[in-house]
Amino acid sequence: MYLYYEFMNILTKLYKKGARGMILNEKYIDELIEYLRSGNLAEDFEYSTEERRYEILDFLEKLMELGEVADEAATKIIFKNTQLGAFFENSQK
Repeated sequence: MYLYYEFMNILTKLYKKGARGMILNEKYIDELIEYLRSGNLAEDFEYSTEERRYEILDFLEKLMELGEVADEAATKIIFKNTQLGAFFENSQK
């Protein structure tokens, strides 16, 4: 359950309300990237309890899932209304 709240916290930080609805919070994404690249996550993992290690691994799995979904969304947006977009759409059916 803790991981769910942490993931929701991340989503809250990723998005902030704007005049047109939800907009990305690039600063938080940059901070998350820096945290992953800096080695701090690896250090946190190394000195954590077993339970916390599983939470970190679950969190990383969710991030990878988010990356896959973002890739799919980007592909659909970029190739919308093109022959290649139609090919991608048909291949997923």
